[in-house]
Amino acid sequence: MPVKREANNRQQQIGVLRIWPVVWPILLYNLLEMTVGLADLMMVRPLGTDATAAVGVCRQITFLIEAVAIGITAGVTTRISQAFGAGDTQRVNRLVIQAVHLAWICAVASTLLGLSLSSAALEWLHVQGPARAQATVYLHFYFAGLVFSWATLMATAILRGYGDVRTPLRIAVGMNAANIVLNYLFIHGAGTLPALGVGGAALGTLLARAAAAVFFFLTLRHGFRIRATAVGAHVPRGLDSNELVQTLRLGVPLSGAALLRTGARLVYLSIVGTAFGTSLQAAVAIGMQLRLVGILPALAFQVTINMLVGQSIGKRNTQEARLVGQRAIAMLAGVVLVTTLGLVLLS
Repeated sequence: MPVKREANNRQQQIGVLRIWPVVWPILLYNLLEMTVGLADLMMVRPLGTDATAAVGVCRQITFLIEAVAIGITAGVTTRISQAFGAGDTQRVNRLVIQAVHLAWICAVASTLLGLSLSSAALEWLHVQGPARAQATVYLHFYFAGLVFSWATLMATAILRGYGDVRTPLRIAVGMNAANIVLNYLFIHGAGTLPALGVGGAALGTLLARAAAAVFFFLTLRHGFRIRATAVGAHVPRGLDSNELVQTLRLGVPLSGAALLRTGARLVYLSIVGTAFGTSLQAAVAIGMQLRLVGILPALAFQVTINMLVGQSIGKRNTQEARLVGQRAIAMLAGVVLVTTLGLVLLS
């Protein structure tokens, strides 16, 4: 019995020691990702209700893209982590290249779709008057810069597949700082820079994400060169449709579920806009942005489980994979309880 009890205690300790160091950087990263959009929203509030409503509604539309990205990047992280856990460096590098191809495909498709449907989306959400004009400008900037958004999200997924959760966090800190500075400059103007208002918030975010994408590119290029040299083998750089299909088989169901949740919020915003007008729509949009704080822990644990279980499966250690999953779910329940109580007390 003492031996069994000691083994159980050791398993619990291993679970906690493996999970917490991964969870907290991902949780902070998710918070910083949310802060990018929240900064846009809060920094245009002095411009009035129309500006606030425009950015608030646009942020809900942009969540459609982010919902798709959540699922697809989860598939990328899972597959890379499995190959990494198996010690198959050449396969890891091959999956990294396919992830880059997938990022380009998603960026082009979502940019074209977004630019063509943005006006229809605002019409459906009953965004009217000055808010409509400002929202159109914001969405055009957002969709024009989607290539940088997909680049940062996919690079983050790749690094997490390697088990690196700190590098994306560091870059996200810099991106947020740049976003706030650039937003202020372009929203209010400075020197020869004209004040662009809502469009300035979108442009500032676009440039901040572009800078982050450059840092991610340099990080991945350096890391890939080291690993490719280590295996001493040529890694095909062309598009492999079979690999992409396998990744999408994992990611698309998650994207579908996230799209349904986001779509429900958009339906609610449309009803509010029709029945109560721009002022209440702006208030609801702010509330929807803030409510995301409550689900950030769940998203962080989801990514952590993808990573650690994927690595265990790659090592063919199903017992470890099961243990990590069980411990992570138990820990998530505690974190969500504390977060919920905190939000209730502070609301």
